[in-house]
Amino acid sequence: MNKIHKPDLVILEGPDKAGKSTIYQAFRKHTHYQPLVIDRFIGSNIAYDQLHKRADVMATTAALYETEVKLKDIFNPLLVYLHAPVDVMLERSVRAGDIREEEFDIRNIQAYYERYMNNTTLPRIQIDTAIYTVEQIVEIIERNLSSWGE
Repeated sequence: MNKIHKPDLVILEGPDKAGKSTIYQAFRKHTHYQPLVIDRFIGSNIAYDQLHKRADVMATTAALYETEVKLKDIFNPLLVYLHAPVDVMLERSVRAGDIREEEFDIRNIQAYYERYMNNTTLPRIQIDTAIYTVEQIVEIIERNLSSWGE
């Protein structure tokens, strides 16, 4: 019986200034746009809904987890949680002029992402972007994606 090939799906999640956009661009360039790559998806919706205490968080969260189950029927997914120490992400934000230190709520959002990572059913990895170079992170993702697809 022939195995049906599912398209690769890489989902990049993590707080602001964790490096998602930088890794997104580098990974897409390195892989010549072959896998589908998403910068923020279900995890971000769940984390930010909880952080901002949006209405009907429980129902929305349950629906999003159901969507994850359906994703696995269609794609070969890999969830990549990108993070860094709070002081590193703060410095990146201030250096980019995106936000002032007093507006930085990363201290709060990380706990919600970690809770999501503990509850998701998607194959996942976590990468500290303060430890590895962009090239190393791309290699880690590519290596893990190919092992999930087997």
